[in-house]
Amino acid sequence: MGAGVWNPTRWPRYRRAVADDVQGPRLRAEVDRLAGAGWTIDGERLARVPAGFDRDGDRVDLLRHRSLHATRRWKPADWLHDRRALDEVRKAWRDLNALNAWLADNVGATNREPRTRR
Repeated sequence: MGAGVWNPTRWPRYRRAVADDVQGPRLRAEVDRLAGAGWTIDGERLARVPAGFDRDGDRVDLLRHRSLHATRRWKPADWLHDRRALDEVRKAWRDLNALNAWLADNVGATNREPRTRR
């Protein structure tokens, strides 16, 4: 189960929002909340903070992300084959609402046409 952002065409918007004094702390709080609730926060990262951004701030780890996602995995168990699985997935998806909302509000969708798979 997971949510996040992967599209590199959106990174200028993402980085501006992370650096913003209002939106950046909101993302920091949400990422910290999810991590504290057992979610894995991961994604491909740059070796350094992108040029033009504060290299000493409390959100440098977020600025370095090239992809950002929160994931939760469940170990194989019998409950994954019954109604409890649906309940757990719904609960987990609701736990991601704030992250998804932040990404939608601050990063948004790309305007590029999807690639055709061959």
